[in-house]
Amino acid sequence: MIWQKYKLENSVLKANETLTLWKTESGIIEIDKNAVAIPITSGDERKGYIFHGRSRLLLDTIVETE
Repeated sequence: MIWQKYKLENSVLKANETLTLWKTESGIIEIDKNAVAIPITSGDERKGYIFHGRSRLLLDTIVETE
């Protein structure tokens, strides 16, 4: 991984209820009430979040190897 001057924002976001962040036929990501998120930026562009609290990650994956 190449670090590209990632920084944490000063704002902390808190979930007021259980939230589904992503859902498809292949998986789901949920965070529970009171989970917190801190945005990650590089320059002026938001790159993602760091989450803390109860959550669920379910993925249906197939890995092919030689």
